[in-house]
Amino acid sequence: MRPYRSVLFVPAHKPRWAVKALAAGADAIVIDLEDSVPAELYLRSRILLACREANIHPLTALWEDLDNLDGLRDFAQQGRQLGFRGMIAIHPSHVPLINQAFSPSDSDLKFYEGLISAYETAAATGEGALRYRGLHVDKAHYDKAVDWLAQAREQLDMNRSAN
Repeated sequence: MRPYRSVLFVPAHKPRWAVKALAAGADAIVIDLEDSVPAELYLRSRILLACREANIHPLTALWEDLDNLDGLRDFAQQGRQLGFRGMIAIHPSHVPLINQAFSPSDSDLKFYEGLISAYETAAATGEGALRYRGLHVDKAHYDKAVDWLAQAREQLDMNRSAN
């Protein structure tokens, strides 16, 4: 084993920094999955994981800057990307943006339906993993897709009955 003179830690949430780190000349680079992640992102992730463990519908925090609708949209989209299923609203003007951010799109539905179908076809032939639209898919991804699609369909049914 070669001894390291320098080890550079790079926060995992900053992929571009990893590229910069490679050019820095360090003998080794460590992708830091915890300590370098901003506290807010780390804490939101912990809350999300706790909700999933307890089988609780995870809602992300509220947005207090009432007139900053662009900020609200970005915050809601980030929450959805993390895995939250909805968001708390404290002003009526926020509701349409939140509903839009957390509602499944037609392309989302087609993606997950296709992923489920592709996995089930592969599993029927004894394959445990496959490539779907350039992505690696295994049982964990399949389970997540099945859960996501069930939640999305429930939400769509709820929206239809409300109208």
